[in-house]
Amino acid sequence: MYKIAIVDDEKIFLNQAHEKVNEIMTGLGLVPDIDFHIAGYQDPDQLKEVLLSEEGSCHILLLDVEFKDREQNGLDLARELREGGIDCSLVFMTFHRDYVFDSFEMRPLWYLVKPLDWEKLKTIILADYEERYCSTVLDLKIGRDLLSLPFKSIVAMEAVSHHVRVWLDDQRSLEWNGTLSKLEQELSGWYFCKCHNSYLINLTQVSELLKTEVKMKNGLSFPVSRRYYPLTLKQYFSLLKK
Repeated sequence: MYKIAIVDDEKIFLNQAHEKVNEIMTGLGLVPDIDFHIAGYQDPDQLKEVLLSEEGSCHILLLDVEFKDREQNGLDLARELREGGIDCSLVFMTFHRDYVFDSFEMRPLWYLVKPLDWEKLKTIILADYEERYCSTVLDLKIGRDLLSLPFKSIVAMEAVSHHVRVWLDDQRSLEWNGTLSKLEQELSGWYFCKCHNSYLINLTQVSELLKTEVKMKNGLSFPVSRRYYPLTLKQYFSLLKK
């Protein structure tokens, strides 16, 4: 689920921004609270508490720069979040251009001057959704549910009869009706490697690579075939050098 947070102490603007962003996402055919979620905050401290305590709680943050009756402004808040390891995409919103150069150290995606150009905001959000979210999750239909699995949570995939077993980092597994070769195509360009005719592993989850098996960080292990070992070893070392 793509998670969007909007912070502005002006309730009228906050509601308007919430409505516009909802229109942007539903315009793609996405369903609220299934494909995406929008959280609005008038209180920046509430946002800070959520983001610093809940990993992955925000993919893109639309942040006002000036808050009434507060010493801390949006730049200060963004700096705290970055120092706290929050790496979400960041869009500043303000009536003033004066802060633009001060905002650079927080690595913003964009700096928008109010009143907002909603078409520009649409372009920014959709680009972020496509480039930073869709390219890092795998959408699979499991039964009646459509699941978005972050690549980093997938440990391995195993071809079993006429379906694929997807192993996750918490040692759970999911059954998907499809082929391993199709998933291999979708995951090309990321750190997945075929170590066996029936197994595709996530190299970022590897703790030890041996000639006949690979051990994963969550305790699981999978076979490595003689045929695929040289390529697996080469790709694994290539990853370690990055």
